[in-house]
Amino acid sequence: MAKAKKQTTHETILTSILRATAAVARQAASSEDDVIRAVTDELQHLGLRGTVVLLLPNGRLVFKTHSLASTTAKALKKITGIGIADHEIDPANVDLFQMIFSTKQAAFSDDRPKVLSQVIPSAPASLLPPIIKILGPGNVIFAPLLSNDEPIGAITVTAEWLTTDDIPLISALADHVSISLDHVRNRKAIEASLEIQRLRTQVAELLTSNLDLPSIMERVLRLGEEITGAD
Repeated sequence: MAKAKKQTTHETILTSILRATAAVARQAASSEDDVIRAVTDELQHLGLRGTVVLLLPNGRLVFKTHSLASTTAKALKKITGIGIADHEIDPANVDLFQMIFSTKQAAFSDDRPKVLSQVIPSAPASLLPPIIKILGPGNVIFAPLLSNDEPIGAITVTAEWLTTDDIPLISALADHVSISLDHVRNRKAIEASLEIQRLRTQVAELLTSNLDLPSIMERVLRLGEEITGAD
């Protein structure tokens, strides 16, 4: 009975989050942040705690969003002085991040104090008990977000009922989030490429027009500003 109930819980989690992220990813105006927010909002709705982190070009990880209630996030910031959103860390200092990025596989931990002490290295050991009290108990699973088989970030999910048996569940969730992020990124890249091509075509038309040279140069400069985003 317990196993069947847990299976139902798994199906509910996957179905809810997959539906939410897919709906956002299909929207033409959606962004990476929209997809990530859909994931963590749905985790919070399901009573789970989770974060999505992305790798920056400098190799650091940035926490993009979390599923904590606003009061919890404020209480945590009051104790640590750190806001979760946009908080950056070096993944080399967190054992689980090192593991999942090197193996490209999800990993489980029931040592919450150790994980938190590495994620928030500036917090002294004396602050760990109140931090854990604010966040609540639970085991955690870290799963890598992969694009072309290369890590682009990770998703973490925390719940008291999580065990190593739940690694496939969180791995499937991470795979879907990765696909949704890829979809958005590819669409944005195509849109940017088409826009640049459009502007280049306008430049070519100007250069073959009957306008005087100063007028052509002025318009070309304006188009150049559009391409580069310069003011």
